[in-house]
Amino acid sequence: AWDYEKRRKFANTLDNLLAVDGPTNMSKGDDDPAAWRPRKDFQCSYAKRWIRVKHEWNLGADKSEINALGEMLDYCT
Repeated sequence: AWDYEKRRKFANTLDNLLAVDGPTNMSKGDDDPAAWRPRKDFQCSYAKRWIRVKHEWNLGADKSEINALGEMLDYCT
């Protein structure tokens, strides 16, 4: 339901973007954390970034996404 300007701003906010190699990017596609996870040593920081972006942009999350993020946060030390 976002207008063009808000979609453009979201897509171009550098803090929302994460550079990864081609194979990793291809395997993730547009999946959320319930459908795709990075390797275990990166899951904590990935989950924290995902939650921050969701919070800053007032985006919702379904139960499976929330559960997956909780599991990833278990890798935080």
